[in-house]
Amino acid sequence: GYTVLFFPNYHCELNSIEQCWGYAKRVYPISHVLTSSSETNLEKNILVVLDSIPLVSMQRFATHSLHFANGYALGLNGAEAAWANKKFWGHRTIPPIFEQK
Repeated sequence: GYTVLFFPNYHCELNSIEQCWGYAKRVYPISHVLTSSSETNLEKNILVVLDSIPLVSMQRFATHSLHFANGYALGLNGAEAAWANKKFWGHRTIPPIFEQK
């Protein structure tokens, strides 16, 4: 009864699920209440942390991934896509003048 999505191996900037997982890994050690060595407790704690990721953060991760994908679609390499994503973070897309011919 579960739907499983398998993504090809891409850089984590192109996969918003990887960014959510990174967020959860940053939050997990901070929550001292959730420390345990039991495998069942660890599994429950992971689910609690994953459920605590704000929807706004998930939407931002998805937007961040789409901006990187847009940069690669315009022909930019990794460093150029990272620069353009940082430079034009408030815009919906990277301007077409950066498209490489």
